[in-house]
Amino acid sequence: MPDIKINIPKIFLPLFRKPQRYNILYGGRGGGKSWAVAIFCLVKAMEGRKRILCTREIQRTIKDSVYKLLSDIIQTNDIMSKFYTIKNDSIIGINGSEFIFKGLRHNPQEIKSTEGIDICWVEEAQSISKQSHDILTPTIRKPGSIIIYTYNPYSKKDVIYTEFIEKQRDNSLLIQALYKDNPYLPDVLKEEAEYDFKNDCLLYKHKWLGEILQQSNLYVFRDKIYVDEYDYTNNSPIIRYGADWGFSADATAVVKVVVDIDNNILYIEQEAYALHCDIDKLPVLFSEIEGIHKGLIIADSSRPDTIAYMRNKGFNIRASIKGAKSVYDGIMFLRSFEKIIIHPNCKNAIEEFTNYKYKADKITGEPLNDVQDGNDHTIDATRYAIEDLMRMTKTNVNIRALQKVRRSETQQLPI
Repeated sequence: MPDIKINIPKIFLPLFRKPQRYNILYGGRGGGKSWAVAIFCLVKAMEGRKRILCTREIQRTIKDSVYKLLSDIIQTNDIMSKFYTIKNDSIIGINGSEFIFKGLRHNPQEIKSTEGIDICWVEEAQSISKQSHDILTPTIRKPGSIIIYTYNPYSKKDVIYTEFIEKQRDNSLLIQALYKDNPYLPDVLKEEAEYDFKNDCLLYKHKWLGEILQQSNLYVFRDKIYVDEYDYTNNSPIIRYGADWGFSADATAVVKVVVDIDNNILYIEQEAYALHCDIDKLPVLFSEIEGIHKGLIIADSSRPDTIAYMRNKGFNIRASIKGAKSVYDGIMFLRSFEKIIIHPNCKNAIEEFTNYKYKADKITGEPLNDVQDGNDHTIDATRYAIEDLMRMTKTNVNIRALQKVRRSETQQLPI
C-alpha cells in the first residue's frame, strides 16, 4: 500500500496503534471523532481486505449515514480516490474491501445475518437502544473484529454509557475527544464554542465538553449565567466584597462583585479561593482582590474571631446578618438580576454557579423550594457581599439611591 500522510490529532493515536474489541470515542462537538474514525477505517481497509459495517440506530436513507463523510475524504485524497470506488449504496476498494451502511432499528434480522464484519462503526451511539446493542454485539463475531462507537453522551442511562464508561471494561478503549484537543478545528467552531461558554454554561458543557445533558429546571441559575468581561465604568456601579470562611476541607472564598443598577446586572469580577487557609494566611488571600482594602467586606458571621482578626489587620469588614430562610432569600435575590456575569478568570465561581441545584422531589424529580448544600463557597460569598442591598429592597428603600455610592466607598450603607 502506498504511504498516506494524514494529520491526526494526537488524542486518537491509541486507536490507530492498538485498537481494542470495543473502542468508545466520546466528547462534544468539534473533537474530530467521526473524521478520525473515518480515516482509521479507510486506512485499515487499504492495508488488507476488510468488510466494514457503518451503522446507527435509525437510517432511513444512505444520506443519514457516514457515507458522505467517507466519500468526501476519498474524493479529496489522490491516493484514496484511485483505490476506492464510490457506489450508490456502498464503497468498494480495489483489494475487495467493502463499506456497507445499515440502520439497526428497522433491520434487526438483516443485521443478524451480516457475516464477516471486521470493523463495525456505530455512529451517534447515544441513540442506540439496548435491544439494538444486544443484537449487534454477537453479530460482530469474526476473530479479531472490533466495534467503534462515536457519540456525545446524553444520559447516564444510555447503554453505551452504562456498558463501557461506568464499567470500564478491560477489552475496551476510551477516548474523550474535545474541541480543545483538535488543532485543526475551524475558527468558526471555536467562535461558536466561545459564544456558548459565555452565554450558556450548561449547554456548553454538553455540546462542547461531551458531559451528560442535565435536567435544566433543577439548576438555580440556568438562565442567568454569562461568562464574559463587563465594562461597568460608566454606570455608577456599587462595588462590594464578600467572604465565606472554610471549615476543615471546605474552601475560603473571597469575591469582588459589582452591581449595575441601571441594567440590573450583577458582575462577579474577581475571586480568591483557597483550601485549608490558616488565619494568618487570610490577609494575603484577601489582598489578591483589587481594591479590597478600600471597600466594605461582608463576611460569614460564623467566625467572629476571624472577622475581628481581619479588622485588626486593617480590613473594613463586618459580619453578615443571618436569619430564617436567609440562604433561600439570598439566592432568590441573586436570581432577581437580569444577568449574572462572571469574569472568565473566576473559575470557581463559574463552576459553582453553573452547577448549583435545587433539591429534587424524590418521587417526581421536580425541583423543591430549597437548594442543595455543598460546593457553594463563592455563591455564599456573593450573597454576603450584597445582603445589605437585598434588605433595602425588602424594606422598600429606593435602590436607585444607591447609584450615589461609588466604588471607593468604605462606609456601611444605612439599613
